[in-house]
Amino acid sequence: MSVRTLHRRLADAGFSYQRLVDEIRRERASELLAERDRKLGDIAAALGYRDPANFSRAFRRWFGVAPRDLREAPAASVGQIAAQHPARNRAGGGGGRATVAVPDLRSK
Repeated sequence: MSVRTLHRRLADAGFSYQRLVDEIRRERASELLAERDRKLGDIAAALGYRDPANFSRAFRRWFGVAPRDLREAPAASVGQIAAQHPARNRAGGGGGRATVAVPDLRSK
């Protein structure tokens, strides 16, 4: 399947490729950040960011706080902040972990 066909089928199903990527990165970022022995640069690379600064900006957009600040806060958790941040509601919201529903795009 070509990239253009994938984007078109996602759009037909009411999805955006970039939004799906963003939601998956957001969920994965919260999981990886909980592993305190991982470096932020390694987390950024694991999520597909070439520059850790881009990851930090995205993280701040998702959770309203920089990843380094969240990691340094002793009592804070990504889950608590995610539940309080308005971006959580735009991304499919609700409590707990984000769930990304991926449509079946095989041969329509």
